[in-house]
Amino acid sequence: MHILVLYLLYLRPGDSGIRRFNEFARLWSEEPGVEVTVVTGMVHHHTRQLYPDLKGRALAEEADGPVRVLHVSQPDTYHRGFAGRAWSQAMWARNASSRLRRLELRPDVIIASSPPLWVAWPMFAAQKRFGVPAVLEIRDLWPESIIQAGLASRFHPGVQYLGWLEKRACRAADHIVTIVPTMNNSLVRRGLKAPEDITLVTNGVVLEDFDTVDGTRREEIRGGLGLADDQKLVVYIGQHGYMQRVVELVNVAEAMQHRRDIQFVTFGDGPERPRLIAETARRGLTNLRFMGRIPTSDVPAFLEAADIGVCFVNTGPGTNWDNSTRGVFRNAFFDLAGARLPVVFNIPGFPVDEIQDRAGGGIYASTNDGPREFCEKLQYLADHPTVAKEMGERNYAEIAVRYNRRKMAATYLDLLRRLSRH
Repeated sequence: MHILVLYLLYLRPGDSGIRRFNEFARLWSEEPGVEVTVVTGMVHHHTRQLYPDLKGRALAEEADGPVRVLHVSQPDTYHRGFAGRAWSQAMWARNASSRLRRLELRPDVIIASSPPLWVAWPMFAAQKRFGVPAVLEIRDLWPESIIQAGLASRFHPGVQYLGWLEKRACRAADHIVTIVPTMNNSLVRRGLKAPEDITLVTNGVVLEDFDTVDGTRREEIRGGLGLADDQKLVVYIGQHGYMQRVVELVNVAEAMQHRRDIQFVTFGDGPERPRLIAETARRGLTNLRFMGRIPTSDVPAFLEAADIGVCFVNTGPGTNWDNSTRGVFRNAFFDLAGARLPVVFNIPGFPVDEIQDRAGGGIYASTNDGPREFCEKLQYLADHPTVAKEMGERNYAEIAVRYNRRKMAATYLDLLRRLSRH
């Protein structure tokens, strides 16, 4: 079976970021008779600029282990605000559509992963060219997320167009894959797909990456951060962008300056990081540090050096959260669970049901009325280490193990085989 993946931000070796398709493609390629080709872009996920060695090329081919990767050109405007990013995405979709009409490929099934929703166009082109089943993967609801983030109104012409494109893409796809149940509910409620034509395949972790961490790394990393033995380390990992609302961590750190036994650190990058660093300095905070990107291979060790994990999204007034049809389950949740960390988070809906209520691996705390509630939950875990440790073990058993990447890859491959009849 030959799987064609259309995904704009497929990571190159050594890149940090969400490796969902890198790991899926590798695991699928390990199966006898399975071949994977990825059509992707030329933008570095974190810098939002074109890879220097790809700039100026119309098409570049390379291998990611056994996976064939085709980089298709796009304008170097991805880092120039919302409009520049949308233009770069749309032109990539146009160029990928054109390439797919000429590439020598014989896929048996297609996966088109969004966002961006522009991936619908190369999906249409691939369907027309190859006449094989197509899966539309939805990892974020467009244009709903744009409206929810306050980037544009529901009546903006661009949003209206994306709404039309969403309907067309959902109806053209033979099947839809989502990453959280709230997306399923939204698609069904809006009449975009029948429930039997939607499959949930969450993100997850490769368990062996966490289970094989050298035990001496914890003290080494903590020593490098200047932590005393009795200090608790609270960690945030992931993108530092508008939607992630990491400024809430700045607010929490400010409110907890009196707790010198609790220190905060972030790993990751994004457009908001320089502003957050400046704001932390302006407030004179000494208990919060921004460590930047770390290699993907180092993530397990750095997380296992921590004691508590935190996770945020923008849930403030105007973001219109609905526990049944809106919600995210950030990839960071799985990494924190893999490191056996309890997690405090401000995300309502499915994460509350799954992490707090079912798994018992974390605690929900709203930040809509300030950091007080979030601080109370953090301090409770810091002051009750036995409770925190037990919660972290449950997080590992009920989230990391339940949603391990190999299991998710197998579920996805079974679906692709049914669709392609292989």
